Amino acid sequence: MRLDPHPLVERSIDAYERAHATYEDNHVEIFNDVEQHRLHASIDSALQACITGSDPLHALDLGCGSGNLTRHLVDLGARVTASDVSPRFLTLIADRFRDEPRVSTLQLNGVDLAEISDASYDVVGAYSVLHHIPDYLGAVHEAIRVLKPGGILYLDHEHNEDHWSRSPQLAAFDRAVAEVRRSSAKRWDPKTRRWQRALLPTTYVRRLQLLRNPDRHRDVEGDIHTHEDDHIEWDAVIRRAELAGARLVAREDYLLYRPEYPLSVYRAWSTRCTNMAALALRKSSL
Repeated sequence: MRLDPHPLVERSIDAYERAHATYEDNHVEIFNDVEQHRLHASIDSALQACITGSDPLHALDLGCGSGNLTRHLVDLGARVTASDVSPRFLTLIADRFRDEPRVSTLQLNGVDLAEISDASYDVVGAYSVLHHIPDYLGAVHEAIRVLKPGGILYLDHEHNEDHWSRSPQLAAFDRAVAEVRRSSAKRWDPKTRRWQRALLPTTYVRRLQLLRNPDRHRDVEGDIHTHEDDHIEWDAVIRRAELAGARLVAREDYLLYRPEYPLSVYRAWSTRCTNMAALALRKSSL
């Protein structure tokens, strides 16, 4: 039985009518060379763990957005069904991959995967998606349902517990970034010198806009945020996956790179602290 769309999903669909074209510009923490290189290697490793025997692998990009994960999956040789609740994003995907016969699109209802039969895919991937789903544990269960035995569920770009607890190492990294940025800042640099922001008219325009619409920043991005602070509980995800018949085969905790970080500081700290996680879970082949 197909469920009615969640009200927050309907809101997201409406917001992406406005935000789809600028989505990548609003997410520079994703669309930069450092993160894209890490992501490609991480997906490649996850695909190697798939033991369905299919060639090529058929992957479902769950919450495809503008096609970030889809592009990497295609580059790694997979057939891809790019799926999303937003018709605007699916139109964008169809245009971007119009010359790629291995890419198709599927509109989701945002509540379950009723559109998809059991054991349909070798791989299901969700990048920066779980925290937008009202019932993200249910989504994990559904994703495993549509996997073939031996298939891989790949979950990436969600904060880990070191982020939520603000570990001493992360706090030290933040101080190191701030120190280097201050030492290299120009005399006029509102991004670094906070007091200078008070001299910018745009500061007050944004505050007025937020007073009128406290959710404006989310409307601009189009994303729905259904949980306090977007806090995904990884232990609960793993337990739900186990109940659905999958087991953890790989976990990568990493420090997310943002373009405002001095690259030398980021590289020095990227092996000393983390704030994000990616998981690969394999469905039982029995």
